[in-house]
Amino acid sequence: MQIANRWTLALLISVTFASVICAAASEEVTSAHGQLVYSRKATQQSSSIILKSPKGMVYEFSLVPDFDVKRDVVVLDLVLQGKDKPKNGSNLLDTTGKLHGSQRYTFAASDFTRGAKNSGYGALRVIDLPKLRMQVQIEIEKVSTEPTVSNPSGPLDYQFNDLVLQITLKNLIGEGSTED
Repeated sequence: MQIANRWTLALLISVTFASVICAAASEEVTSAHGQLVYSRKATQQSSSIILKSPKGMVYEFSLVPDFDVKRDVVVLDLVLQGKDKPKNGSNLLDTTGKLHGSQRYTFAASDFTRGAKNSGYGALRVIDLPKLRMQVQIEIEKVSTEPTVSNPSGPLDYQFNDLVLQITLKNLIGEGSTED
């Protein structure tokens, strides 16, 4: 009887140990994150970061300014490109190919006059990229805008002073496609 109990106990310990090992092995890296900063006052600014996706691909995120006629930065576009692939001007965040209108990766200074929470997309923006099997989460940590010098009789235009984004890459669960 004792031998049977020992075998049962040994089997139970083995199954438990194997379950712990399998759980630890399946806990692969599921996210990567970094901070992207734009500052009007900075003379040398880093407006790009390199992140390695949970699947091991390396990507570059950049903030690309769009200027008005007075050279004020009125829009910042978040651009995602593969680090090891030739740059062809395409933005991997643009899954539709329609590069017009407001997008989750477009930050217009005039949209932040009442703060990030009250902007068109809110303080947290999420973009699913099924072809890359990942999700990009963009959290606006800090934003500061001010009116540009303009015609007093016309509508106010706004420019960026500061924009700080926390970028997080996550695995997109349940997608059967492969990375490009």
